[in-house]
Amino acid sequence: MDNIIDTISTFSSSPLEVELFCEIWAEPKSAVTVRIDETSGSLGTHPGLKRLRNEDRVCMAHITTIGLQDIFLAILCDGVGGTEMGDVAASLTISNIISEISKNTNKGGNLELILTNAIRFADKKVSDTLLGKGATTLSIFIANVSSFSAVNIGDSRIFSWDIPDKNIVQISEDDTIENELKRVNKVDLSALNAHGLRGRLSQAIGETGRDSSDLNIHHIQHSSFHGSAGLILASDGAWKDTGSVFEEILKNSRNSVDAVRRSLATATWAGGSDNISILSIENIGLVKDYLQKQINIIKNNHPKIKLWLPSKEIKFHTRHYFDTLNTENKPLPTPQNDDSNLPSGKKTRNPRTVKKGRTKKESLKKTEVKPEDKEIQIDISIDDDFE
Repeated sequence: MDNIIDTISTFSSSPLEVELFCEIWAEPKSAVTVRIDETSGSLGTHPGLKRLRNEDRVCMAHITTIGLQDIFLAILCDGVGGTEMGDVAASLTISNIISEISKNTNKGGNLELILTNAIRFADKKVSDTLLGKGATTLSIFIANVSSFSAVNIGDSRIFSWDIPDKNIVQISEDDTIENELKRVNKVDLSALNAHGLRGRLSQAIGETGRDSSDLNIHHIQHSSFHGSAGLILASDGAWKDTGSVFEEILKNSRNSVDAVRRSLATATWAGGSDNISILSIENIGLVKDYLQKQINIIKNNHPKIKLWLPSKEIKFHTRHYFDTLNTENKPLPTPQNDDSNLPSGKKTRNPRTVKKGRTKKESLKKTEVKPEDKEIQIDISIDDDFE
């Protein structure tokens, strides 16, 4: 573990990225399900019955950026099977996307552009760090109080979910060679089967042999979400062994935690040939309501990250010491370390200064100081009994 963290630190100029990576990568490898009431959502993951380790990673996050924009993320990554470090690639992708979005200095800003830039940043970072030893799929949903979007890379899937109407619709398209050939009307299933290419991914985060600018990023628009606009993110382990049963389970689930638990149980019962992960949100409107409530709380008006993982909830109260991006030269407010407002059972660590990792020997001398090169004050509160 220390060797991997040393490697991540070497290639990262941001201590926040390293902190996030450590928490995400160290997630329990056993089956876990949790409901997050604030977002009407639930998370769940299971290693399955065949794999030695769980290479899936799933989370939700509420980010207040440097520019004090409140953004919600739901993310699922499935480390590509057959690669040596799929779990590392999945964890690194999530940590870099969250960290990169947190640095956004605009109060507003186009969500699609913010997300696209963060995905390309993460893609390059995974590729440069792991050098082809790990890649991952990515299913991600982003929202603020006025808008939302979603992106899918690989063969994890995004579904629009309508609980009242018992409706489930896949709104993402798998990035497979088969689908690429269908677009140009040149698909020969027998040839794909003969060469073992059916179901093979056409792109993934962190793959080598291309530039991050060549990654095909397609944003799923509002119109793709149907009815009461719930949301499902699922790794292929959740649906590939169960076929249409997976969608029937979701249609008949009464709430987000039912959807997660039943899907995990059914996929495991059907053979559990792969890692299984699913994220469900009952209503996207409730996510927007949650963000608006947080904006209205004045004491919350400082850069921070609230991260929900299957096993725990973590709060990063981050103070970025920067000059060039702070045009008014006003220091960011200092978060108060107050245990009185924490739920029962939560612990608050004293603030500590996290120093950035080692730099590569071949690195050139820095000509300007970037905000991520400066120290970040991180105060983490962890609920070890988060359920």
